[in-house]
Amino acid sequence: MRRFRIAVLRKKALMFAAVGVASLGTVLFAATARHQASLPDFDKDGLPDLALYRPPSGTGTAGTFYALLGRGNYSPTNSLYSAPLGTFGDMPLLGDFDGDGKTDLVTYTPFGAHAWSIMLSSQNYTAVNTVQFGLDGDIPVLADYDKDGKTDIAVFRPIEGRWYVLLSKSNFTSVVSAQWGDALATPVPGDFDGDGIVDLAVIEPAESNGLANWYVLQGGSNYTTAYLVATGFGPGGVTYVPADYNGDGKIDMAYYDPIATTFTVRLNGQANDYGTKQFGVSGDVPVPADYDGDGKADIGVFRPSNATYYALTAASNFTVGLTRTFGFSAIIGDQAVLVRR
Repeated sequence: MRRFRIAVLRKKALMFAAVGVASLGTVLFAATARHQASLPDFDKDGLPDLALYRPPSGTGTAGTFYALLGRGNYSPTNSLYSAPLGTFGDMPLLGDFDGDGKTDLVTYTPFGAHAWSIMLSSQNYTAVNTVQFGLDGDIPVLADYDKDGKTDIAVFRPIEGRWYVLLSKSNFTSVVSAQWGDALATPVPGDFDGDGIVDLAVIEPAESNGLANWYVLQGGSNYTTAYLVATGFGPGGVTYVPADYNGDGKIDMAYYDPIATTFTVRLNGQANDYGTKQFGVSGDVPVPADYDGDGKADIGVFRPSNATYYALTAASNFTVGLTRTFGFSAIIGDQAVLVRR
């Protein structure tokens, strides 16, 4: 990591700092980690559901979230729900902001207003709750950082190399922050060491002969221990898709090459424990997640041209696939949305 290379290799402490009246130190220490990316569960039945977002057709119109429930065997005739939310240019996201175990809807306005518009399952998705937080250029990094069972609003600010978290336990009034990364970093929070606590992780491009390095600031050490988790993993032009692909409770390094249409996974950061699988066609969007509910992330893509999810299951060693058609053509611009927490 350019700004912190010496600190990382020497494992120096990089402490969180309070912003405003918030206190830090142990606040984020207990944050519980989950899969980096997973399918939503809108009805809390334990079955993975699918979510799509249809952007507004233009300025002054609203976007729409659509949910296809697993309990109806993904049949649109008896399990399709929709809710209008967001304006032109908003980013669609998902989380559990009320802690009821059901997925909530959220859009983030990345420029100008920096509004987080949230529709809660506990309000039957009928009311919009708005919080203003962020600056132009911030990257959303939602997670449950304070272990209250609710998703916290959080961003990574590349111009500062700093993470900012608006804590749900304070009713989104207290902010905490940490310095970790630089202007070129890709933030990927998750449990990389398997201790059940969210780690701060960044991917720094082109540091090792043109390949990326992955750095982690451990949540289990109260964010005082840093280490280099992977060296030279990920060329330019790829999409990073870290997740728990083998079900051991640790986030694995992974990326998707849109040109070769291949997933490359390195388990537990081990250079000799990795594999590459060709899957998908040009234009597909990578959406790896646990599609079959076995606790392991499956290789998955969403194909905008026919609005269909395709996946290869980890349980079959990525040889058996499943297909879920949901949405309309790319002309409308439906977007697959995962839970990132």
